[in-house]
Amino acid sequence: MRAIAWYTGKEFLRKKIVYVVLFIAFLLLLSTVIAGSLALSEQAKIVQDMGLAVIEICGLIMTLFFGSYLLANEISQGTIFLLLSKNIKRSNIVIGKYLGFAFILFLLRVLLCVAFVAVMALYNIPRNSMYVFALLGIFF
Repeated sequence: MRAIAWYTGKEFLRKKIVYVVLFIAFLLLLSTVIAGSLALSEQAKIVQDMGLAVIEICGLIMTLFFGSYLLANEISQGTIFLLLSKNIKRSNIVIGKYLGFAFILFLLRVLLCVAFVAVMALYNIPRNSMYVFALLGIFF
């Protein structure tokens, strides 16, 4: 199960679409500063709200696109038959795929959160403990 999870994670990191979505998310995080500068006195609130929304929406997009790709690609390429021919339970295959997928999504969301905190620190926007709860809510 651990080997399947490890292979699934490596397989997702080889896909170019992961990096495209991550690049677009970073651009959207930086564009929150531009949108915040358009608001006269509410720059901090706009940057905070839009940053959290970008993290959540990009996480949702990654989950939908990569989740639908998870087993469908294995079946279309025929590599699932190699796994099924081994002495591995089918539940272990599904759980291993899920764990590898969840780990990659966790890493990508951590990168987005680090970028969000860096944007807030760059523009001297005050941070408090409510962001921790908001980001944990996005993770779960």
